[in-house]
Amino acid sequence: MTAGVEDDNGIPVRDANAEIEATIALVKLAISATGAPVYLVMGNDSGESSANVLDRLLADGEDKLVSGFIHIDYETGEFTTYSRDGTVWKSEDHPVTE
Repeated sequence: MTAGVEDDNGIPVRDANAEIEATIALVKLAISATGAPVYLVMGNDSGESSANVLDRLLADGEDKLVSGFIHIDYETGEFTTYSRDGTVWKSEDHPVTE
């Protein structure tokens, strides 16, 4: 799709650079607003967008803004968090109890 053209949902398509910049701005806003760790989600594009954002953060020396990645299994709804410190947390190992 061409940047500026609306997608099937009526949302204007941004070019890749604008999308990366918008995501980094959102990461910075989330950190500022919450003071909590921020993770990038590996989405429907198998993490391509997240990798592009991290590449830009690395190039700018700001990679420590992101605490890690979250991979979601869209079939089961389970997710796995991979943190910078090597910690791996799997939702399937922590069932919700009521």
